[in-house]
Amino acid sequence: MADQKVSELTSLATAAGEDLLYVVDDPNGTPVSKKISLDSLLGSVPANTTFTQTATFNNKVTVANGHITLSTSKTVGSNNATNVLGAGAQGSIFWDENYLYVAVSNTQIKRVALSVFTP
Repeated sequence: MADQKVSELTSLATAAGEDLLYVVDDPNGTPVSKKISLDSLLGSVPANTTFTQTATFNNKVTVANGHITLSTSKTVGSNNATNVLGAGAQGSIFWDENYLYVAVSNTQIKRVALSVFTP
């Protein structure tokens, strides 16, 4: 693998925070090959980052024109977020035909009936 081009590497479908990315530091000056973890890279993105274009994540979430679209519904059979979503669920939002669900903590999901919204 020592003489393999970056374009020839196997692609990765999903990344974990500790995964490393290849970076060429100062490509227009004195290029130096370096690495950075995904956590380190995304940790430097400000919390109030604004998308000016459409962004789609895993073909499930789209952010465009001030709207967030969740393309896949999820019916919940339990109000325990850890059982339903796994660890780190706090803040997750999902829906089905009847309810809008919010994981208010890593262990609790609350829901509101969509029937309470009138057209």
